[in-house]
Amino acid sequence: MHGRLKVKTTAEQKAEKEKERQKKLQLFETGTQKIFEKRKLKEYDDEGLSISGQILQANPDFYTCWNIRREILSMLKDQRCLFCRTEEEFQQLSQEELYLLENCLRKNPKSYGVWNQREWILLFMPHPDWERELQLCNRFLDLDERNFHCWDYRRFVCKHSNVGPDEELKFTLKKVEANFSNYSAWHYRSSLLPIVHPSSDRNSVAEEILLKEYDLVQNAVFTDPSDQSAWFYHRWLLGRGEKPLKLNLLLVSRRIKRITVQFTGPVQKPFIQNHIQMTVNDEVVEVLWKAPSHLKFSSPVWHCELSEELLKGQSELSVTVNLTDNDGHPVDTLCCYLNTGTTEAQCTTKIQWCDLFRTELSSVTTSVLEQELESCKQLNELEVDNKWVLLSCVLLMRALDSQRFESQTLEFIDHLQKIDSTRKNYYSDLRSRFIMENTVERLSEGDTEIVVVNQDLTTLYHLDHLVSMKVVDLSKNKISSLVPACQLLCIEQLYLDDNCIADCCGLEDLPCLTTLKLRNNCIKIFASLKPLEYCPNLQQLYLSGNPVCQENKFREEIKGILPCLGFLDY
Repeated sequence: MHGRLKVKTTAEQKAEKEKERQKKLQLFETGTQKIFEKRKLKEYDDEGLSISGQILQANPDFYTCWNIRREILSMLKDQRCLFCRTEEEFQQLSQEELYLLENCLRKNPKSYGVWNQREWILLFMPHPDWERELQLCNRFLDLDERNFHCWDYRRFVCKHSNVGPDEELKFTLKKVEANFSNYSAWHYRSSLLPIVHPSSDRNSVAEEILLKEYDLVQNAVFTDPSDQSAWFYHRWLLGRGEKPLKLNLLLVSRRIKRITVQFTGPVQKPFIQNHIQMTVNDEVVEVLWKAPSHLKFSSPVWHCELSEELLKGQSELSVTVNLTDNDGHPVDTLCCYLNTGTTEAQCTTKIQWCDLFRTELSSVTTSVLEQELESCKQLNELEVDNKWVLLSCVLLMRALDSQRFESQTLEFIDHLQKIDSTRKNYYSDLRSRFIMENTVERLSEGDTEIVVVNQDLTTLYHLDHLVSMKVVDLSKNKISSLVPACQLLCIEQLYLDDNCIADCCGLEDLPCLTTLKLRNNCIKIFASLKPLEYCPNLQQLYLSGNPVCQENKFREEIKGILPCLGFLDY
C-alpha cells in the first residue's frame, strides 16, 4: 500500500470544496465591509482600488462596487485632492482599469456593469485608444457574435472614433456572410443603411441599394430556410417605408357641436396642441383637443367642441385646419364648408386606396418583389410547413397588391394557424387586420355604411378610418373587446350580434348612437353595461342571448342605467 496516492472520497471532496467556498466567502464579505467603511470615511485611495478590484474579479456584477471605483477614480483626478495624480499617472491608472475590466469580461462577457464601466473610463481618461477598443470588440464578437453588450459598445466606440457608418456597414456584411444566422449583424445593418444610403423619403433607403439587399437576404433564406434572423431582416426590408404624417379627414357637425380631425397616424396631445391651427370664418380659434375615451395619450382621431354661437344653424360656416411644422409653417391643410341650414359636412384627403396601408412601389421595385414572391413560393414547395416562408409570402403579397392576393393571403394565414399553433392568436389578429384593411380600401367616397359579417374577426383594427360611418355591422365574428370602437364618433347604428363581448368598454361618449345590437354575446353582469349611460341618444338596445338577461329585475336595472331607452330586446 506504500507509495500509492490516496484517492479522496466524494464526501471528502465535497467537504474540501465547501471549506474553500467558505474561505472565499469570508474574504469577499471582509473586503466588502472594508470598502464600505472606507467609503463612509471618504478614504479614496489606492487601497480602496485594490480591494474593490479583488471583489469585482470575484463578482463582476457588483454594481455598487463599480460606483465606488468611479468615486475613487474621480477623486484621484480632482486637482483639489491631496492624492490627485498627474496626467501621466492617471493615464496609467486608467489603463490598469481597462486591464481589470478585460479580466472581468473573461469571467462574464455579458455583464452590464463591466461594459458600462468601460464606457465611463474611456470618456474619463486623458488619452483613450479607440483603435484598441475596436480590436477588442472584434475579438469578443469572434467569440460570441450575438453578444449584444459588445455590439452596443462597438457603436459607442465608433461614435467617439473616426470609424464611419460606411465602414461599419462593410463590417456587418462581413459578419453576415460569415454566418447568416447573425441576428445582431442584420439588426445593425438595418440601422446603418438609412444613414449610408438615404433616399428622399424619411427614414428610408435608396431603391437600388434595397434591391441589392433583397439578393443578399435571399441567399441567406435559401441557405437555411428555418433560421429566423434573415427572415426578420427580410420583413424589415418590406416594411421600410414610413409615410409622412398628414391630415386625412375633417368633419364638422352642428348637431353635436363638434369638429373632428383624423390623421394618417396616431399623435399625442402635446403635438396636436402645438401643430394644429384652426380658423372658423377666417378667425383663429383656440380650442381644447380631446381624444376618444381609452385613447387619451396617443390617437389618430381628435375632436373639439365649439360654442353654440359659432355653430348655429342659420349661418354659413368655414372651418380650416392647418398642420404645421416646428416653425409654424403649414405642411397640410383641410377646409370644410357648411351652408346655411346644413348640419354636417366633411372633407377628406384624396388618397388612392392602394396607398392607405402600404407604400407606393416603383415599377422596378414591383418587378423585384414579384420575383421575390415567386422565389418564396418555390421555396414553399420545398419547405411546405415552414412558417417563415409562408409569412414572407403573405407580407410580399400585401406589399404588392392586397386586393389581388386577398384570397391567397387568407389561405396562407389559415395554414400558418395550423402549423404554428402556439402563435394562433397572433395569426388570427393578423388576419383580422388584413380583412379590415381590404374592407376600408374598398370604401367609396361618401359611404356611410360598412358591413364585415361572419369573417372571424378577433380584433378591431383601423376604426379611425370609420370615424364618419353612420352604420357599422360587425355581427357573427369573434370580437371580445370594443375598446377601439370609441373612435366611431359619428356612429348611429352599431350591430355586434353573435360575438364574444363581455363588456361595453369603448362605447362611452358616442353622442350619435341610437341603436345597439349585442345579442348572443357574453355579458354577465349589469356593471358591464354601465358605459352605455354616456350615450345620450341611445334608443334601441338588443341584449337577448346574454347571461345578464337571466338576472332578477333585469328590466328595472337597465332602466336605471338608461332611463331614456325606448326599446329593449332581452
